[in-house]
Amino acid sequence: MAIISLFDAQGMPNAALKELLSYAHIDSHQTINALIQVASKVWLRASDQERWQLQENNKDRDYLLHLFDRLAMLQQINPGKTKYDYIIVLGGDLPGMQTRLAYLDALWQKEIRADNIVLLGSDRPLDAEHEKAAITPERTTEFDLIKNYLWHRKRTRILALRSLQQLILSAQMGNNVQLRDTYVDWLSHNPTPGSCLFISSQPHIGYQDAVAQKLFKPPFKIETVGPQASTDTPTAEYFDALARWMHQYRI
Repeated sequence: MAIISLFDAQGMPNAALKELLSYAHIDSHQTINALIQVASKVWLRASDQERWQLQENNKDRDYLLHLFDRLAMLQQINPGKTKYDYIIVLGGDLPGMQTRLAYLDALWQKEIRADNIVLLGSDRPLDAEHEKAAITPERTTEFDLIKNYLWHRKRTRILALRSLQQLILSAQMGNNVQLRDTYVDWLSHNPTPGSCLFISSQPHIGYQDAVAQKLFKPPFKIETVGPQASTDTPTAEYFDALARWMHQYRI
């Protein structure tokens, strides 16, 4: 399984995306920018809503998942090489980070290596209900969660080999931090260009890869991978991820 393109060279949506647009009563014959604008209005979650707050309420779930699968948004995507300059684990909520670090561990056990491991996160306050298992007086943000809880709790072959690795942590400060902000924050530290393996998770791999491809210019080489989507991921989360992915095609 590999990441696919949502639009062709003429700006026309691929067949699966066109069918999803039709399902949402969105005219696919608009200009690409107009199409993206309408899709964003229909599919993006509210600005004050987190992914874990999205609920499944669509009676056509099976049909929609089939279309999302054709967009390579369900299945696991694996690396194409065994050695990279950087492995970069993207931040997220507690379950998402647990999934991504478990995937990193699985790659390590398959002898996929990097000279540097980068953990990206933000100072988003941890959610009192959704992430209550991780909250302490000293651990209150997403970055605290990554640095002081998840990474150091893992007893894996990676930890056994950490003396061979350079571990880099990067946090973006401020309210409403977006994915792009964490990338820009790390780039502001002037990392030496090289091959980068980003670890995301479905259904967000296509979107998060597209953002990286726009920001990390050659001689950086970008590849984004991650585990399959959870079976209980709501279709609203797929639509939100798709709208964000489409947004990267703006002309």
